[in-house]
Amino acid sequence: MGLFSKVPTAPKDPILAFAAIFEADPRPHKVNLTIGVYRDRNLKTPILASVKQAERLVAEREMQKGYLPIEGDHRFLELAAELLVGTTLFTEIKHRVALLQAPGGTGTLRVAAEMLVSLGWKRCLIPNYTWVNHRGVFQASGGEVATYPYYDITKHALDFEGLINSLRQESVGTVVVLQASCHNPTGCDPSIEQWKEIATICQERKLIPLFDSAYFGFGKGEEDAAAPRHFLKLGLPVVLAASFSKSFSVYGERVGLLLLAGENPDEAAALLSQAKRVARTLYSNPPMHGAALVRTVLDEPALRKLWWQELTEMRERLGSMRRQLVAKLPSQFAHMARALGMLVFTGLSPEQTRELIKKHAIYLTEDGRLSLVGLNEENLARVAEAICEVAK
Repeated sequence: MGLFSKVPTAPKDPILAFAAIFEADPRPHKVNLTIGVYRDRNLKTPILASVKQAERLVAEREMQKGYLPIEGDHRFLELAAELLVGTTLFTEIKHRVALLQAPGGTGTLRVAAEMLVSLGWKRCLIPNYTWVNHRGVFQASGGEVATYPYYDITKHALDFEGLINSLRQESVGTVVVLQASCHNPTGCDPSIEQWKEIATICQERKLIPLFDSAYFGFGKGEEDAAAPRHFLKLGLPVVLAASFSKSFSVYGERVGLLLLAGENPDEAAALLSQAKRVARTLYSNPPMHGAALVRTVLDEPALRKLWWQELTEMRERLGSMRRQLVAKLPSQFAHMARALGMLVFTGLSPEQTRELIKKHAIYLTEDGRLSLVGLNEENLARVAEAICEVAK
């Protein structure tokens, strides 16, 4: 018997499992509405023109392939933080902020989780519907994960009363995971007034807000950063884990930013030292190329303008698909019009989603989550007809 003969097979990631099933489906009219990677009207993930031009500039200017510092590309860090925080606010708070580049959104979250747990902040709250990897990342880091009410599946709306009542009962130092915008998987975000109330409770209860920002620009543009900016203006301790995969369509480049805000420069220096300690044991140095692309786009005024135009076009395509789909569905799906970003909960049951797959070759996750990126002008009408049929 071999040494590894008793190693159990790990459970499959549900989203990745769906992708494998979809690929094996021989039906030519199949539609994949499970993916969370942007697709254009031809259902292809584009390389943005701004990124393509930046790539040429990077190739021309690059002089070496040595390691980046553990904290990453310093110019990228500054430009990325200014983008998310706003130039004026970042100038005001940069003396109390630590910045670290990490491999993508998952890598950024893992550094934050490892650091917080190792320093004694082990309790972590995640929304009752959230990105599946939030739980996995914190549990793998030794955290104690619990949930707070977020989305009322029967009312198709934010359970704000449940959310704030839950936070009011939390003890000092609890880490609260908050999605900055375009909530995955519901597409349902708090209003700015609700964000302000959440911030007040975090301040009163001395909770640690950890923002996951993966969809900047896909909801309302610049306003997608309003929540973490408000928390930072209040002077709260803030952890901001940002991914640039979607905003710049550089998924495989793994570009992430971790922002840690303390109260003063000494706290910022200590936080950076701890983040670097964790990064050293996980991957040692962050990848160079993706950060160079994002840095170049943001550093060149013409490319930055072009990128923002392309991001706006991506956001508007998703908005158009959402509006057209809802217009073809009965009133029970009206809530979908209020969603932001790539994803939305339809309200379909597991039985109905299975019928969509079996009968119509239309793939949704079992919880009824629909990804708008899989829709285009050619398949939208058929998708709407199939949803109407299974929803009867």
